[in-house]
Order: sequence, then structure tokens, then C-alpha cells
Amino acid sequence: MLPLAVLCITTLLGMFCVLDSMGLVMRITQPSPTVDERRLQDANQHLETAANTASEIGGNLANGASNVANGIGDHWDEHGDAYKEKAGEVAGHIHNHAKNAANAVSDHWNEHGDAYKEKAGEIAGHIGNHAKNAWNGVSDHWNEHGDKYKDKAGEIAGHIGHHTSQFGNHVWNKGSEWGGHIHNHLKEHALTYGQHLGNALTFNGDRSGSVLPSTFRIFIPVLQLLFAVLYYFVVVSKYPEWMGPTSMSARLQSDQPPCATLNTSPTNCLLSWLCPQARAAHTFDKTRTLDYWLGLLAMFCCPFCTLCYANSCTDLNAKLGGERANLVMSCLCTWCCSPCVIAQDAESLDEATRVETGFCGVSSSMPQGMPPGMDQGMHMGMHPGMNPGMHQGMHAGMHHGMPQHGSPMMMMGPMGTGAPMQTGGANMYAAPGMQMQQPFR
Repeated sequence: MLPLAVLCITTLLGMFCVLDSMGLVMRITQPSPTVDERRLQDANQHLETAANTASEIGGNLANGASNVANGIGDHWDEHGDAYKEKAGEVAGHIHNHAKNAANAVSDHWNEHGDAYKEKAGEIAGHIGNHAKNAWNGVSDHWNEHGDKYKDKAGEIAGHIGHHTSQFGNHVWNKGSEWGGHIHNHLKEHALTYGQHLGNALTFNGDRSGSVLPSTFRIFIPVLQLLFAVLYYFVVVSKYPEWMGPTSMSARLQSDQPPCATLNTSPTNCLLSWLCPQARAAHTFDKTRTLDYWLGLLAMFCCPFCTLCYANSCTDLNAKLGGERANLVMSCLCTWCCSPCVIAQDAESLDEATRVETGFCGVSSSMPQGMPPGMDQGMHMGMHPGMNPGMHQGMHAGMHHGMPQHGSPMMMMGPMGTGAPMQTGGANMYAAPGMQMQQPFR
């Protein structure tokens, strides 16, 4: 039994060695791969195959490109001299053709140049002759019919002068006739007008009646309109542009309109009461609130609404050194005393521009010694809401444009929208980039 057992064991060991040498033992002992592992192995094999194929293709392409380059190099080495000779031959042909063409043009010009010159001279002569004949025809026509033209022009001028003279005489006669009627009417009803005026001023009689009769009231708007047109060319067109508020304009704006009217010049008072449309439009135009003619039309059509809008809905008052008026107060002041509002703004504008408005022109009110535009330049860009007392304090101690000892600092340079700052104990407005200087001692 023992030899049989040894023989079996030896046989098994020999079979195991044979199977191990063939790789079957490892395959049997290893677990079978899953489906994903098989797919991964297949994918790796495909990638390896593709890589090998790409490498072979790349090698083939490189070899092919190398062969083509070598072929081109060999071909150029063999036939390059022939190509160079052919290119030189073509260039020579082109040069010869160009030279021949230039010689042909030169020969043709040498042969026919004089003929061309003569033809050009002939054409120029024809043009000159036609121009000369045309001028001679015009001159002959004028010599023949010039006197008739002159007579006709004189006749037309005579007709124009005659009709103009007749129209002027007609207007003068009609004006004299109307003037006589108005004079006679006023002469006949002077006592009645005086009684109406007295009743209106003393609040006697019928207050609903008018001081002037309806026949004369028609001329008042016409006269005001004519005065407004004349006032524009005489005063408004010569009035300087607004540059900024001053201390006096700010002080006038701080008062109520009736109180400010007491400090208004007689000219502005009369203009505000007798011709308020022109005076208000003047203020609108120079403060860039509304054009003169638009403001004049608005004041004729609806003066109450126009004044309320200008004082409560625009920056008119702020430009003159005050504050925008309350809508209720503006309506109240405009309804009760609109000439007071117009006079206040008019006098504030005069103070801001340093001029005096007259009936027939504009005169300067700049104090002696103050450079022109100095006061406006100090106030350009000043904050519209600044307290009027600050405007006055900034000018305290100034005499003829020069600050005295102990006066506040003088602000020089361009001014924009100021920011409050403390300098020397005074609350002043300073702009970025503004130069501050100490007062003169």
C-alpha cells in the first residue's frame, strides 16, 4: 500500500508541475473576471491596438513627407538652373515689350504732337470766340435797349415812391384824425374821467366799474405791447447777462414783496405798475428762466399763473439770492399785489448785475474802484439756499471793492456748489480748488 500511495502522490505532484508550467494552475486558482473587468480589458486591448495603428500611420506619413521633400529637393537640384533661366527670359521679354511700347508712344507723339497742339489751340480759339461773341451780343443789346431799361426802372421807382408817399400821407391823416378824436373825446369827458379816478382812489361809487371807459381801455394793451417791443430794443438787448447773486439782491429777496417795493427804484416801480408784462419778461429773460417774447406772451395771456409759476416752480428767486417761494404764499402775493412781486425781482436783478434800468437805456451802478465782474465772480455758484445774512457778512467791511482790517476772508477763484467750512470763526462757503487769501492789512 505504501508504494502505491507514494506513486499516487508523485503522479499528482508531476501533474501539478506540468499544469503550472502551462499557466493553468494560476488560471484555475484565480477567480473568474466580472463583466466590467472583461469590458475594461477589451477596451485596453482596443486602445493598445489603436495606438499601434496610429503610430504606424504617423510613421508612414512622416516617411511619405520625407520622401516628398527629398523628391522636391532632388528635382530642384536637377532643374533649378533651368527654372532660373526661364524666369530671366520672361523678365527680359516683359522689359523689351515695355521699352517698345514706350518708344512707340514717343515716336507717335513726335510724329503727331504738333497736330494735337494745333487741334487744342483751335478748340481754345473756338471757345474764346464764342465767349467774345456772347459778350459783344450782351453789350450790343445793352447799348440798344439800356436806356429803355433805365427808363423802366425809373418809372417803377417813381410808382413805388408815389404809392409810398400816398400811404404815408394816408397814415398820417388817419393818425391825425384819430388823435383829434381821442383829444376831443378826452376833452369832453375829462371831468367824468376825473370823477371816476377820484371814486376809485377814495373807494367811492360803484367799485365794480372801470376807471376808464371801454372805448379807451382797448388802447391800453396795444400801447403796452408797442412799449414792450420798443423796450426790448432799447433796454433788454443792452442789458448784461446775469452772473450770480449779490448781498443786496439777497437782502431784497429776503423781504416780503410789499416791503421790498419800498426799496425799489422809481423806474422799476413805474415799469412794474404801468407795463408789468415787459418788466417781468425782462427779468425772466436775463435769469434764463424764460425767453423774453415767450414771457411777454405768457404775461399778456395769463399774468397770474405765469408769476406764480416763475416764483414757486423755477429757480428764479434762488438765482437772485433768495429761496423758492411757497406755492400758497406766491399765489397770495401775486393775487394781492403782482406789481410788488415784479418790482422786487426787477430790483434784485439790477443789484445782481450792478446796473440801473432806465426807460431809454441801461446805466452802470458799479462802485468806483471795484473791478467789473468782481462782485458777480465772488457769488457765482453760491448755494441758492444760503442765508442772506451770510451774503451780507461776506461783504462786511468792504469799501470800494477793498476789504478793511478785520473783515472776513475774501474768496477768490472759480466757485461751484460750495461746502460749509469754518475759517476764522465765520461760516463760509468754499468750493473745491478755491484760493483763500487773508484780508488786506
